[in-house]
Amino acid sequence: MFAVIVATVLAHGFSLAPLARRFGLSVAADAERLAVVGASPWSSDLALALHRAGVPVLLVDTYPGALRAARAGGVPTLQAELLSREAEEGLADQPLDRLLAATRDELYNALVCTLLAPELGRERVYQLAPSADHLLHAETGVSRDSRGKVLANGFDFEALAGRHAAGWRFVIEPAGSEVRDARCLLVIRSDGSLDFPSPDHEMARTADGDRLLLPAPSDGARHGDVREPVMAGTA
Repeated sequence: MFAVIVATVLAHGFSLAPLARRFGLSVAADAERLAVVGASPWSSDLALALHRAGVPVLLVDTYPGALRAARAGGVPTLQAELLSREAEEGLADQPLDRLLAATRDELYNALVCTLLAPELGRERVYQLAPSADHLLHAETGVSRDSRGKVLANGFDFEALAGRHAAGWRFVIEPAGSEVRDARCLLVIRSDGSLDFPSPDHEMARTADGDRLLLPAPSDGARHGDVREPVMAGTA
C-alpha cells in the first residue's frame, strides 16, 4: 500500500505540470508574480496586457487616479508608497516573485530595487534602462549593488512613454523569429517564470511555448524616430 501511494504521488506530481503546459493550461503554483511600480499610461497598458495573458501582476502607485485605468481592466493594484510600512502590510498577502521599478525617477527606482532585493533576490529586481542623463552609468553613477538590473537600452521611461503616446501598445506573441525576440521587453517562459532582457545578465534563448511581451504599433500609430532596444546577449 505504501508503494502504491508513493508511486501515485510521484506519477501525478511529475506529470501534472508538463501536461498542463502541453494543453495550454496554466499552473498557478508555477506562475511568477510581477509587481510593476509606477502607474503611467504605458505601464498600465503593460500590466493590462500581462493580466489578460494570465500572468499574475500587481500595479503599485501612490495616486488613485493613476491606477484607475488598470483597475477598470481588472488588474490587481496597490495604492501605497512602496517604501512605507503600509506597503509592507499590503504586500504581506500578495507575495511577489519579481519586481519592475518603472517610474520616471531613476534614483527612486534604484532605491525601490535595493529595498526589495534582500526579500526577492538581487537577480529578481529590475528597473528601467538609463535615460539620456545616464544616472546609472557603470563608472560614475549608481553602482550595481545599489540598484536593480537595468532593462535593455531603449526601454527607458521616455522611449516607452513616447511610443505609447504615438499609439503603440503592448501585445503578447509566441517566441519565434530573431527579430521578434530582439524587440521583446519580457519573456514569459513556458514554465511560468519571467525573464527581462538586460545587459546585466546573459539570457537563455527562447524555446517552444515561450511568449513575448512586445511594444507594437497599433492601427494608425505613428512610427516616427523610435529607438530599437539594444538587447543583452543570449546563451
